[in-house]
Amino acid sequence: MGLDCWVARRPYEPAALTDDEGALFADLELPLVEWTARGGAVHFAGKRYLAVVERVANVVLSEPWVAPATVAQMAQRFAEADPQTTLAALNADDPGYQGWPLSLEEFSALRLLFQTCATAGLGLVNDW
Repeated sequence: MGLDCWVARRPYEPAALTDDEGALFADLELPLVEWTARGGAVHFAGKRYLAVVERVANVVLSEPWVAPATVAQMAQRFAEADPQTTLAALNADDPGYQGWPLSLEEFSALRLLFQTCATAGLGLVNDW
């Protein structure tokens, strides 16, 4: 079972971004699992990113609603984190990354995603 994550304005409305909000993500080709950005729906599969988000931002990505203020804090913490050090520790310590190490591109994509959400005042709706 996977964790579906959508960019959203409010809880329980995962595919209801305005055209302007959706346009912020339309041209982003992020190397995240199941990344899609079409119209009012911006989605990625979050299960792979649970550990990195918790380690860097101290946020549980699987919560049903991650409010915009929390996403802004996540963006700040990802901006402050040293990607090389973080990835080396995660890939060495976390069993989930042993066979398929988290890449610098994925870390950078999460950083960009959270910053884009923070700038637009958007949160995340998540569901297993």
